[in-house]
Amino acid sequence: MRAAYDYSMTGKVLNQNHATIVCGARDKYTLPTSDQFGLFGISDASGYYAVPGIPLIGQKTNYDVIPSKGAHEFIPNKTNITVSANALDFEKDFTDNSSFNVKGFVYYENTTYPVDSCMFYIDDSEDPVKDTNGRIVRSDADGAYTISVPIGEHRHPYGAAHECRVQRHRGHLRRQPPAAGL
Repeated sequence: MRAAYDYSMTGKVLNQNHATIVCGARDKYTLPTSDQFGLFGISDASGYYAVPGIPLIGQKTNYDVIPSKGAHEFIPNKTNITVSANALDFEKDFTDNSSFNVKGFVYYENTTYPVDSCMFYIDDSEDPVKDTNGRIVRSDADGAYTISVPIGEHRHPYGAAHECRVQRHRGHLRRQPPAAGL
């Protein structure tokens, strides 16, 4: 099945002259809901984007620009623009504020002895990782930790420091405790 979706409007009402081309026998097909219609642009490697085909209705039309990429979060999460005959180009920047949780355990080098109160650093940052309340994240008595790492490439994914001694384990820490007897 192939489908064509009409996003043309009369005034502010969608015309909804959708077309469906069925190749072979089909019992069911699904049409998108009205909130699935919209204009979009895809950013290039430099972050520039264009949204072609934005209609101008009357003297000016307001639109929300909402960045979206999987589970990523952006600041701001949306911005409003007003399109008019005199304002057709806009520069709106969004910052990717996404991160993912990394959980694991940290041990003294070449041992199974957990490091209590270990702080964590991402890349070569001078500042330790902090939680959403601004408190420094530390490992617990079992060496367990959860840190939030920003999405993106990192020279050293994370390092650990305890008693002012940096312990980098080839750019990563163990993710789980070793089996007993090892």
